[in-house]
Amino acid sequence: MTIIVTDSGIGGYSVAAELFARLKARSLSARIIFFNALFDENSGYNRLKSLSEKVEKFDMALQGMMKLTPDAICVACNTLSVIYPHTAFAQAAPMRVTGIVEVGVDALLRRMASVSQPCAVLFATPTTIQQGEHARRLRQLRPDAQLVEQPCPELIKAIEDGKSPEIEVRIREYVAAAVAQIPTRTGAAFAGLFCTHFGYFREIFQRVFLEFGINASIVNPNSALVENMVEMLAEQSQNERIGELSDTFKVSDNLYDYSISLECVSKTPISAAAINTLAPLLRVYGDEAVAALQAYRHIPELF
Repeated sequence: MTIIVTDSGIGGYSVAAELFARLKARSLSARIIFFNALFDENSGYNRLKSLSEKVEKFDMALQGMMKLTPDAICVACNTLSVIYPHTAFAQAAPMRVTGIVEVGVDALLRRMASVSQPCAVLFATPTTIQQGEHARRLRQLRPDAQLVEQPCPELIKAIEDGKSPEIEVRIREYVAAAVAQIPTRTGAAFAGLFCTHFGYFREIFQRVFLEFGINASIVNPNSALVENMVEMLAEQSQNERIGELSDTFKVSDNLYDYSISLECVSKTPISAAAINTLAPLLRVYGDEAVAALQAYRHIPELF
């Protein structure tokens, strides 16, 4: 089975890496491809002014993914997950497409379930904040929650450029801005990292909140998305074993009778600085995950 994990940068590579590690631990066979949907190294979806422009670019990327004959697509990007339903591809998608927005909001709701009048800080890109999908869903399902929407305009660039010292400076800046907006009369504090890039630095967010005297519960939708995919694929493999599905995904009775791989493809160059910044953070998923990023294939005609 071929699974494509896509993002508008390399933040979502952690989802592909964790998915690879989790499936490998279960001896489940899969070809996992991280597909960088960034269309221009000097631009990006957050810099496009209109929704129609963003939809057009992502539709092109989705068509490019079809060349790799995926059985499932995982959209590990909050901005692209909101754009996806507007694409022509979505109207007749020939395979299952899972987005991170719904999964991430559900994870935050579960974490807040036992708390009355919680405060939830939403860290995201300006585009994701402007789209308002996370806040809309949360207000609908938890009207008692206090929401603080905190855009982080410079954090992605610092991560993509591999500027390690600036990353923590930016996180401190945005946490401070969010803390200043938290109501004094509120329940427990929660923080959702609604950009896949931010999940790499969960511990820094946690530490900075503590420095402000707030023991915020940090929700990383990246891991929630992986859990969702693993459960779906494990269920599919079980159904296949009892003959309910075609032989596209299998779990082996022999520990060594399976095949799993991870690769990374990108239309735009990925800087060595960015790879070096992320490599130590990816080692928790194994050396193969790091090696696959380092050996990424730069394919200008990818889409």
